[in-house]
Amino acid sequence: MTKQAVKFTRRHLGHDDEWWARVQRRLKGIQVVDLATCDQEGPHVRPITTVEVGGELYVLTGTADAKVAQLRHDPRYEAHLPWSRGKRTGYVRFRGRVEFVEDREVVRAVADASGFLDCYFTGLDDPNLTVLRLGIEAAEVTPPGKMEWIHLTKDDRARPNSRASRGRRKK
Repeated sequence: MTKQAVKFTRRHLGHDDEWWARVQRRLKGIQVVDLATCDQEGPHVRPITTVEVGGELYVLTGTADAKVAQLRHDPRYEAHLPWSRGKRTGYVRFRGRVEFVEDREVVRAVADASGFLDCYFTGLDDPNLTVLRLGIEAAEVTPPGKMEWIHLTKDDRARPNSRASRGRRKK
């Protein structure tokens, strides 16, 4: 008996509210994700802990960490969150640009929500404390057990193969 190849389907949904809500549910609370940045030596991937506050994702990190220097030079990032349901696996990948948070009230809210500020920093005034907001511009989702790849963008103009991304057709 010959096994048939499983077809992996791709769907470009652009800004689909239902799927964006699913992505946001996966990223709620505190999650460990793999964060990729880049510098002149190439890409760098490391686990980080994200903290969700008010529907936004934040990271508390050390000011002297290499990722901070890399993101100051190039604020683009990509992150990966494994997603499992029983023995079935999938993932959420998302990308965008970071924003360095200076607003004291936001820093306090993120620190309070994290529950681990005191483990790594001396307090909110610690000069080694940097808070980043992960602005999400696009996501890719493979639900556990599905042979499906779903591409989402915050702005339909950025969707691959859309008329806007190809330019207008000449008549």
